[in-house]
Amino acid sequence: MYETVLVATDGSDAAHAAVEHAFELAVAGGSTVHVLTVVESQNPIQFGVAEVDELEDAARAVVADIATADDHDIEVHGEVRRGKPVSAVLDYARDIGADAIVAGQHGDDGLSEIFLGSTTERLAERADVPLVIVPADGKSA
Repeated sequence: MYETVLVATDGSDAAHAAVEHAFELAVAGGSTVHVLTVVESQNPIQFGVAEVDELEDAARAVVADIATADDHDIEVHGEVRRGKPVSAVLDYARDIGADAIVAGQHGDDGLSEIFLGSTTERLAERADVPLVIVPADGKSA
């Protein structure tokens, strides 16, 4: 089905469900999973250099925990990138030749974000490979 699956995570419950779903896809299809966390560092007013470095360290810990905790006997790679989340996910998907992207569904503000989450919504608009949207309850949308 898919040789290379990219799952984007931000450490949330919805992202955890997406990671589990990506692992299930990989087990079923013999795929490699790439786990990606993006540290948004484009707004210097929002965070200083020290804070961005701390966020990146925390993101690396999340990715490392996911990559090493896998007990499904699949190949898992982890990556942390800085930038705008949607662009970083799509760029990384192209870099690794992802056949599918898996993302969690959640949101905080506004009507569209309640339905998908702003990052997942924008991924759905811009992805050029299949996007699997997984809500926090783990049932793919």
